[in-house]
Amino acid sequence: MTAALPDLVAASRAAIADLFARHDRVFLAFSGGKDSMTILHLCEPYRDRLTLVWVNTGLSGDRMTAFVRSFGDRFDLIELAPERPVEEQWREHGIPAVVLPLDHIEGVDFRSPRLQPWLSCCGANRVRPLHALLEAQAGPCAVLNGQRQQDQGGTPAGLSGVLPATVEVSLPIWDWTDADVLAFVEQEGIPMHPHFAVSPSSPECLRCPAIGSREKMNLLDRHYPADAVFVRQAGRYALGLAAARAMELDAILAEPTTQSRA
Repeated sequence: MTAALPDLVAASRAAIADLFARHDRVFLAFSGGKDSMTILHLCEPYRDRLTLVWVNTGLSGDRMTAFVRSFGDRFDLIELAPERPVEEQWREHGIPAVVLPLDHIEGVDFRSPRLQPWLSCCGANRVRPLHALLEAQAGPCAVLNGQRQQDQGGTPAGLSGVLPATVEVSLPIWDWTDADVLAFVEQEGIPMHPHFAVSPSSPECLRCPAIGSREKMNLLDRHYPADAVFVRQAGRYALGLAAARAMELDAILAEPTTQSRA
């Protein structure tokens, strides 16, 4: 936690107040994780004017799904879904992976089976439904996002650049660290999702074989053992394809060339 947490909170509250002062429609990209829960808490004074938007990929687990839906009792909650089931998208475009050989990517298709970068899967199944909702708005609106600089993910300019100019993107906790968020959650007594003790990060898309943390794997092992088996098998399969290609290239590089033999 930084020593300036009170200042960070004050700045975030001011940014949110300014946003609501300028917009009649404000959406929160809601996942139920610690970051979106923090923003939700900061938006409590504007509860009647805030709309939560959750993209349900069907991969979050029944307990997390129930937790997110419970906020529909106090807030306007819009539940979105991908254009088609995620597993169907995987069958066409390949299972998502963090490490993959380019030969297996759609559009190259030098080798099969197909694999897809996990960012492509997220873009199609998590980001696109939210963007479609925002693009359909008739006039100016704003969307709050829990992205933080420490995440090393999207940037304010990048997030704004993919949306119409009528949609203002606000990242009110951009400068907060993980420690700041966790300290604020404890300080304010913010109720967290049912898997928080095992996986403090948002347990979204738990069944994704491109799973990115040991915490999420531990969560699968503890609460969703069948999904844990699938994730391990699919993840190792994708990694095996990448390893095989790497070994093939390594062998080519290690083989003496005609010139070096001469």
